[in-house]
Amino acid sequence: MATYLTARLDEATGKSLDQLAKMTAPTRSFLARHALRRYVEEESWQVKEIHKAVKEADASDFAPNDKIVATHVKWGVRAC
Repeated sequence: MATYLTARLDEATGKSLDQLAKMTAPTRSFLARHALRRYVEEESWQVKEIHKAVKEADASDFAPNDKIVATHVKWGVRAC
């Protein structure tokens, strides 16, 4: 089932969207759906990873010091 969304764009963005649609895609709506889909996928992934990391930190689930040092050595980073 489709969900509808109305959005106000500033004039410059609207013109750019029109031009891009004329050059690359069937419609402005197609481009908007594509952009929103990509944005939601990326943001969802980042938010999920942040929540996962917070849970790990709350559980004191950190990398052991020897692995951190080995990673620094591997990449040529001096640990403080």
